[in-house]
Amino acid sequence: MHLYTVIGCFRSHSDFQSLQQQLENSKKRFIKLIPIQADGKNIGNEIIRVVPHVISYDFNELMKILPNCCDVSQTTTIAETYGVDFRHPVANCPDQLSEIDSIYMTFADHILHFNESLDLDSSLLPDGITVMNPFRGVHSEIIRKVTTQFYQKFYSDHDPRHLVLGINPGRFGAGVTGVPFTDTKRMKEICDIDIAIAPTHEPSSVFVYEVVDAFGGPAPFYRNFYINSVSPLGFTRLNEKGNEVNYNFYDDCELQEAVTPFIIDCIERQIGFGASTDRCYCMGRGKNFKYLNALNRQQGWFGEVIPLDHPRFVVQYRSKRMPEYVQSYVSALYQSIQQF
Repeated sequence: MHLYTVIGCFRSHSDFQSLQQQLENSKKRFIKLIPIQADGKNIGNEIIRVVPHVISYDFNELMKILPNCCDVSQTTTIAETYGVDFRHPVANCPDQLSEIDSIYMTFADHILHFNESLDLDSSLLPDGITVMNPFRGVHSEIIRKVTTQFYQKFYSDHDPRHLVLGINPGRFGAGVTGVPFTDTKRMKEICDIDIAIAPTHEPSSVFVYEVVDAFGGPAPFYRNFYINSVSPLGFTRLNEKGNEVNYNFYDDCELQEAVTPFIIDCIERQIGFGASTDRCYCMGRGKNFKYLNALNRQQGWFGEVIPLDHPRFVVQYRSKRMPEYVQSYVSALYQSIQQF
């Protein structure tokens, strides 16, 4: 995404309003026109010098209409103007620019921005626990490309979704692809997105995509739901044989306490994407549900938290009854669609 500021001089307030309307009618190309006070004067009906800031996806298309209604004196990027780039965290930027971030970015833009900003100080974790951040790892460039393709394919709109939260990412799903509960096999064969990483197989991904298929495929499913985890970053430790294994955030009281502020911040930021808050779905009826439900009672995010059996539990212990559990998921999730 390329964002530009165009500073120009409008001859009248009506010219300014005319451009505003053109931008509103072209939302696929343009995000927003921000009027800025010039020389201490407010924008009025009289002819005054107005300095607009136009945020645009397509600079060439923007310049086709700008000269018709204002004398363009300067073009620059948001980063040059404010030292801010919307592809990165926008803390401490002007309130008007923050408004654009929250209103005009697509759901995909929000997710990609969120993923890029994910960070957890490993010094806060107990000894022997390692944080797994695919967006900062050795395959980060590949993962960035894959997640951009995935989220732009299924989330390039402003529609609300219900959150479906697992525990924390595993080494063979989101830990490799960057997309929760989606291993490389499902990414390529079902989502039709190639990933230049050695093939991985995650049992939970098998079940989740059975549910996705029961909804008619990825497009209708992801149009209604956004899957992530209570902790969007995963954890590993070495077992007694010296092998690296997945580790749940709630398996260690010290770890749970250390990551709770991070979890709260992440959930609140994801709600800010435009998530529906009447209900949230929790993968895992045991410790994960107990933790998230208690946190929700404390924070007041969702009207209710609905527990679902964890995909790994179904695949590992109830594989012969998988169709039954898929139907249970579909029935629970479909409640969210029926209300619209």
